[in-house]
Amino acid sequence: MKKVLYLLLILLTVSCTKENSTITYYGTVIGKFRSWGGGIGVSMNSNTYSNVSYKGYNHVVEALNIPIDLPENTVIKFTARKATESESIFPMSADGFEGSPIIYITDYSIQ
Repeated sequence: MKKVLYLLLILLTVSCTKENSTITYYGTVIGKFRSWGGGIGVSMNSNTYSNVSYKGYNHVVEALNIPIDLPENTVIKFTARKATESESIFPMSADGFEGSPIIYITDYSIQ
């Protein structure tokens, strides 16, 4: 019985570690998608959140919670998650690119 409990404890610990692990991504800022509102366009180095292409950039996402005035071609290192519905519903102009997923940056640094 003790062996079964130890095994369950180990499995539970491993599954919790994987779920809470943080992955670091890299991306290139491609600028604002809209004249007002929304986030900033980022071309990620991986397809974790997107397979969308835009103006020659791959894996494009709209990123929230980072400065919208970061210059184009700035490379950033960041951690992120998909934006919640309440985070991604906000006033914004309709003149932008609507095809990319919206992510929420939890931490970033300029490279």
